Amino acid sequence: MCIRDSNTIGIRPARFYGKGAGLEHILYQHQIAEHFRDYKPTIELNRKGKFIDVAIETNNSLLAIEVAVTAVHEKENIEKDLEAGADIVVVACKNQKVLNEVQKIICEMSDRVKRKTRILLMSELLSMKSEELVAKVNDSNASS
Repeated sequence: MCIRDSNTIGIRPARFYGKGAGLEHILYQHQIAEHFRDYKPTIELNRKGKFIDVAIETNNSLLAIEVAVTAVHEKENIEKDLEAGADIVVVACKNQKVLNEVQKIICEMSDRVKRKTRILLMSELLSMKSEELVAKVNDSNASS
């Protein structure tokens, strides 16, 4: 069976899903949002005119989760999320190849970006409990 659009699988279309975001990207956004539903995540949160793939707000902290199906725009996406006010950016990579490419990109970025960015495989992120993710973000904020 070939799925042609998000309506086929019961996902409500949103007004904006980023530049060039395909169905796989959208599915990951919804999977992440559902997994961390205890914290009422927002898909495509608009802050300061910048859109965050999945955002979680807790205790005056903003966690941005970037879905990385490829590494092509990750430098820009991380910078955009930080400009939007994210305290921590988690880049959830589709596979090890994408993760390796994102790590190379991060190595070339500023120390501030390195401190505020976490890179995980999508499978690692989706195996975390909500409390673990939020605790990791809050611990990171305390040490920054």
